[in-house]
Amino acid sequence: MKTNEFDSEIKYKLYRSVKEILHPTISKKNISDYKIIIDESILPVRVFYPIKMSDMKKVLIFIHGNGEVTECTGKYTDICKLFVKKTGSMLIAIEYEELKQNYKKMYEEIYNTLDFIYKGLIRNGINEKDISLIGDSTGCNIITGINYLNKNIPIKKEILFYPTLSLEYNDKSSYES
Repeated sequence: MKTNEFDSEIKYKLYRSVKEILHPTISKKNISDYKIIIDESILPVRVFYPIKMSDMKKVLIFIHGNGEVTECTGKYTDICKLFVKKTGSMLIAIEYEELKQNYKKMYEEIYNTLDFIYKGLIRNGINEKDISLIGDSTGCNIITGINYLNKNIPIKKEILFYPTLSLEYNDKSSYES
């Protein structure tokens, strides 16, 4: 099916996606994959659930790095599981494809997916102060850029791993390497 062909079944699945994320069917792995479809964009998300869903009060939304070493959510499975185990939070990892020729489109796709998930979480009773964004490397730059330009999502917490702090890659850099 082409991404621009939306029938009522797909629209229904989109409507139900956040509800299903918050109330999953029982999984032995505590990991589920979903697709968020907005306009003509399809962004997969992988959701990592705590062992006891009844204890879950916080949600982490993770944007992975992108580069030669780590370029998809699948390579972050172990660290995502560790975040969930250590915090007892649900973690939603948004998958994206780096679009070097069209960064604006990449940011828009991630922003629209993040906006959809965020609003769905709030509608389903999650307090906005209990939602944190986590970025790794390129993911840091994405969430910082989205947060800076954002007008709709009341982002309260960012956790950044390996962010770009300066574009000075020489002896004059103010940061140790």
